Amino acid sequence: MAKLKFYYGTMGAGKTTEALKTFEIYRRKGRNPLIIKPSFDDREGKYTGWGVIKSKLIPDTRPCYYVDNVMEELYNHAPQEYGLLIVDEVQFFKSSDIIALSSIVDYKDIDVICYGLKTDCRGKLFEGASQLLAIADETKELDNLCDLCGKENANMHLRYTNGAVDYDPESIKVEKGNVKYKSVCRKCFTKEML
Repeated sequence: MAKLKFYYGTMGAGKTTEALKTFEIYRRKGRNPLIIKPSFDDREGKYTGWGVIKSKLIPDTRPCYYVDNVMEELYNHAPQEYGLLIVDEVQFFKSSDIIALSSIVDYKDIDVICYGLKTDCRGKLFEGASQLLAIADETKELDNLCDLCGKENANMHLRYTNGAVDYDPESIKVEKGNVKYKSVCRKCFTKEML
């Protein structure tokens, strides 16, 4: 029976590295995995359709399919021969996309493994993550140490613009210009945000 899985963690926890590892394992077993990610995430370049996915820890890249709407682009057109669907940066998907992914699991009997962030830099659940936490068959947090204290598990993010903590209420600024993120524990997050 196919399953919908959600593996989440902070930036730097190795989510994309895990996605690439999973891809390679399934590829070697002849399971023909497919990686998708939202077209919103253009850090690797602007692509329409096929592009690449890469990790900071692995120098290699793998092809991925950029989608705007899972229901339209995948559920109705995805070939049955894919043995696994890997979703990177799933936090950027809408709830309706997550429901479409669950339909791929339930009605096409294809495993779907999603990787992404749980919360934004304001400590709020991303829409895609919220829906996955509600309906996924399996969830798991990938551990990461706090970038500030180095002692606690990082489960939140701080955004910095031009080297200072960014208090802008805008939730998403995908690593452009002088915007950087740090993965932090709740205690350090609270201390910095006050």
